[in-house]
Amino acid sequence: MALVTGTPVGGDGAASIWPFVRSGAKWIQLGAPIDDPGAGDFGLTIALTPDGNTALLHVTNGVYLYKRRGSEWQFEEPLPEFGLGCGFSIAISQSGNTALVGCPEDFGGAGKAIVFQHSDDTWTAEATLYGVFGTGEAQFGRAVALSADGNTAVISAPLESSRTGAVWVFTRSNGTWTEQGEKLTSGEGASTSVFGESLALSADGNQLLIGSYRNNEVEGAAWTFGRSNGRWSEQGGKLSEGKTLGGPAFGFGLALSPDGETAYVSAPSEGEEPEVGAVWVFRRSGTQWQEVQKVSGESAYDGFGSALTLAGDGNTLLVGAPGQDEMSGAAFAYLTTRQSAPTIKKISPSKGPAAGRTVATITGSSFIDPTDVMFGGRAAASFVVNSPTSITAVSPPGTSGAAPVSVTTPWGSSEAGTKARFAYERPTITELLPSRGPTAGETGVTIHGSGFQPNTGTEVSFGKVSSASVSCSSTTECVAITPAIPRPKTVKVIASVGSKKSKGTASTYYTYE
Repeated sequence: MALVTGTPVGGDGAASIWPFVRSGAKWIQLGAPIDDPGAGDFGLTIALTPDGNTALLHVTNGVYLYKRRGSEWQFEEPLPEFGLGCGFSIAISQSGNTALVGCPEDFGGAGKAIVFQHSDDTWTAEATLYGVFGTGEAQFGRAVALSADGNTAVISAPLESSRTGAVWVFTRSNGTWTEQGEKLTSGEGASTSVFGESLALSADGNQLLIGSYRNNEVEGAAWTFGRSNGRWSEQGGKLSEGKTLGGPAFGFGLALSPDGETAYVSAPSEGEEPEVGAVWVFRRSGTQWQEVQKVSGESAYDGFGSALTLAGDGNTLLVGAPGQDEMSGAAFAYLTTRQSAPTIKKISPSKGPAAGRTVATITGSSFIDPTDVMFGGRAAASFVVNSPTSITAVSPPGTSGAAPVSVTTPWGSSEAGTKARFAYERPTITELLPSRGPTAGETGVTIHGSGFQPNTGTEVSFGKVSSASVSCSSTTECVAITPAIPRPKTVKVIASVGSKKSKGTASTYYTYE
């Protein structure tokens, strides 16, 4: 279920909200639009339960509750006990029984947030939450977020401390709300931070995404925080750090997958000509986040990314573009199904010389947008993705022995196993054909063994004299031309690949006659 607002504040007529449902790969309108009841600012913000049956819709200084019955939406009641600006931000729990409403303009702009609880068909104000800060406009309640169980509430005040901004976390236990830890800040300590203009929270309440689309005046930024044992800490720095990502308004819209592993950050204007909005996708590995995809709008000045929301199961992303088609507006739906981590089933050939340069085919699954192919902790000299099940990689130099091979994608790394190993071999000679020849040299000797470097890269010496011509057709066969020596004798033949040399055995001697 998706609810899309049309003709919002500033339009030429009353706003309406269109309900849509997905049928296979298509979205169809379900029933009649929800019409503006005349309360003002209708649908400026919307909160919808994951089952699509309960909606909280913003009106001027308040929130209206609607219920879906079949294909029709029916007005139930307004939530009680409001103040100036209430409903600017709204969040609702998975069950639909707990709501969090931000009132950033109340108390002269200091702001507040109200928690409502639904019981016995009645909504009541359970608690009013405040931030602790000095006097002046802070806009506490500008953005709010609520965990799936409704027991963790996150509230921002982006204008706190002269536009530095801060975010507060509250938890509920036995109906009592208490602040959890210290307020969260960007750590920049600058009036250009405007930390907390947007928020997104994982279902369990342990991963938090915080945006500031006016950070550093125009650049925008987003931060991630994680909670462990009741303590919050920043993870990996700004998502925009060191990147030319968002330009103006990066961080305007945020969404976080229910498991907290995928973050979506929008910028309705990238600040380039023509100005086209975009959404960036980030994946989490431990405490680090990596950009994995960017989705851009279709036309200039379309405002793509002005609104951003994620389905309760995390599999559908809805992106608003109010400027699309000369301000007619549009909403775009994207499937976000997460890929599996890659697996390796076979490497062929599974061994090669320690000098590297073996061209190996890696067979497996989920080779989607791989970022690294590693041989024993060393990056492959190069690799090409043939398909989601096949990669051709060139081995780097290594040390003798079995090296684990891994493939890394934005969805994880393959696990080490017996089939995911590549054996680096020391050159070994097993046979010389012929094993005798004249002192004048110029005899072509076929050398059988293993660990040779195909084409060039293998050197062969007869005693202390190097062969002037060595050609290896594979890792197991080379042909070397014997050098001339002054008198008959038997000499040891040594094959060298890089710094690795073959060891002498009975099969590695050549007799000059």
